[in-house]
This record gives sequence, C-alpha cells and structure tokens, in this order.
Amino acid sequence: MLGTSPVAQLGIPPLASQAVPCLLASCFVPSVFDRLNCCRWQVEDMLGIPRVMGDATSLPTGKVTLHGGAQKGKANASPTSSSTPNSMSLMYSPENAEGERYEKYSFGPIARVYHAAACLDISGKILLAGSETSYGNETTLPPGMSPSLTAPLEYRLEFAVPREIGPGSNRPIILSAPASIIPDRVFNVKFLYTGGPLYGASIVAPCASTHSLNINQRVIILEIVQTLPGGFVQIAAPPADLFGKAALGYYMLFLLGQGGTYSEGVWLQMVPP
Repeated sequence: MLGTSPVAQLGIPPLASQAVPCLLASCFVPSVFDRLNCCRWQVEDMLGIPRVMGDATSLPTGKVTLHGGAQKGKANASPTSSSTPNSMSLMYSPENAEGERYEKYSFGPIARVYHAAACLDISGKILLAGSETSYGNETTLPPGMSPSLTAPLEYRLEFAVPREIGPGSNRPIILSAPASIIPDRVFNVKFLYTGGPLYGASIVAPCASTHSLNINQRVIILEIVQTLPGGFVQIAAPPADLFGKAALGYYMLFLLGQGGTYSEGVWLQMVPP
C-alpha cells in the first residue's frame, strides 16, 4: 500500500513482531478506537466451536451471522489444508454484554468452505453459494450434512432465513421510497406495519464477498425523525461527515420492526446535494 500508514500519521510506534497462538474457537474483535490506540482488541469465545474460513454477514439490525468454514486446519485451497466442515451457524449480537454475544443459530446442511460466499439479499435473507474443496471434506462431514453431487465444486445455492424474519414473523413492508437520498437531509418512506412503532431504519451497502471477506459490508442505522399521517415515516439520511462509512452510491434500505424483525429492502442511491 502506498503512502503513510494511519499508525505513522498518529505518531504511534510500530508494534514489535510477536508470535500469537491461533485459537480457532475464539474471535478477535476491535473495541474502542482513539487517538492513542489504533485498535484495542477483545478476545471472545465462539461457544467453543472451532471455525476457519467462515463467512460473516451483517444484518440490517446490526447483528452478524457467522456461517460455514471448517473446524480443523487452515485457510487454503489444498484438499489437505482443512477438514470437518462447520455445520453450526452462529449469531453475534454486538450490543449484548460480553460473554453473551454469541448464540447457536441454525444447522447448515451444505459444506461452505474455501471460495464459499455469503451475501445479504434484498429479501433480507442470506444467499449462500459455492465451495471449492469438497473432495477434501467428504469423509469428514458432520452428521446430517449433504455431500456435494459435483465434487470438488459445489453449485447448490441456499437461502439462510434469520428467525426474526422467518415464517409467522410480522415484518414492516415498504410501500414506496425515494430513488435517491442526500446526506444531512430527511426523506419520507410509505410503509405498512401492524406490529407497533418502528424501531428504526438502516441502509446496507451492496455485497462484495470473496475468500471469507465481505469487503464492502456496511450497515448504517438511521434515525426516525417522526411518523407522519397517511402511513409515512420521516427518516434522517446519514450526516455528510460520515465519509467512508456512508460514501455516495447504492444501498439497500430496510425498516426495522419490533423483536428484531425487518422489512424486505429497496434499492436507493445516495447522491451529492
């Protein structure tokens, strides 16, 4: 990468190289960012479930699902690099107290290991696709998992449905929304919801997922200014100084209901004034 690093710009001396043990059942998450510490890290136990090459997907509510990967080995394409596909998805709730943020969420019947991808769909579901090393994992599939019919590649697609929007859930419905919004301004959305007052709204950047990284993933929670007559809600667009997090471009808009529910999304574009 060209240019001066953020650490150098802050006047922070580089850290000495250290050997760090790899704990597959632990997760390192960034905590507080301030002018003296580039990043502080917390180590969180992922319920004792080992995982390498998993895919994390941010939901419109700010929660994060963790899906797929392997329980043994390392991240690599070699059939001997990893084994025992991970069949248990986890949900991470960042606002919960430390030690209470992870919960077991659902069983994944198809191995999603090297070159698998997970993306939030406009429906609010999570699209799961791919896996390139099925030949190395067929003999170590956990009970209940389905072997690939086209090994070593996996062509089957799945929709993972968060339980908050599963069958029987009362979801907000977006009836109409503007095609574009402008930072620092408000906009109106027509909606239908019988589950009580809306909890909020959010915009989510389009997915760009590969190699267990969703590098374009951003969820921005928006403030509801007021509910208007005629089934409209007035929402505040992100502030203009939220550069990098709310860059100009396309987003999916979601309305957030009670109990962690959320609507299907609609596409809109953030444009300059």
